[in-house]
Amino acid sequence: MSAPHGFDDDEATRRVLRSRPSRVALEWAGAARGGTVTAARPLRGGTASAVHLLRVALAGGAVERVVLRRYVLPELAEVAVQR
Repeated sequence: MSAPHGFDDDEATRRVLRSRPSRVALEWAGAARGGTVTAARPLRGGTASAVHLLRVALAGGAVERVVLRRYVLPELAEVAVQR
């Protein structure tokens, strides 16, 4: 029996899950919240998707913290699109 997904991942998989979101993804996330992403850091967990905490600067100086989840593993991204 193999380990559940996310356990015993190899270094390459961990690197993909913790990689910084693309400029396009960060611009999209900022625009969706009505601001600009000023920081992004990977969160622990996220064994089936890349999960990052974003800091979004809004008009007027307010700051919002939001979570961005991305399906970056090819075998899981295909399933997410099909749903």
